[in-house]
Amino acid sequence: MALMDLLDVHLDEEKSIIMNHAGGGTFKAIPGDQKVTFCIEHSGFRPLQWKGTVFFSSLQDTILLGHYECLDQLILTLDGPRRKLRVEQKSK
Repeated sequence: MALMDLLDVHLDEEKSIIMNHAGGGTFKAIPGDQKVTFCIEHSGFRPLQWKGTVFFSSLQDTILLGHYECLDQLILTLDGPRRKLRVEQKSK
């Protein structure tokens, strides 16, 4: 997995979980053995940073960024008419 090598993360097969995909089947999601630093940067604003576990798909070279330790760290506000997404980090 090229992405795993890029992040310098090894897989922890013992903690893998089975997940459902959009096509109705299942696949194995395998977590990295260490937390990585997530960072959202935007010019003129301080970066939002936190650490979390990254899961990888057993079916393809894909990082699975879900609710656990990723989206659960953020407040996302969608403003459809204005075509804007506001991203805030939850208070610690």
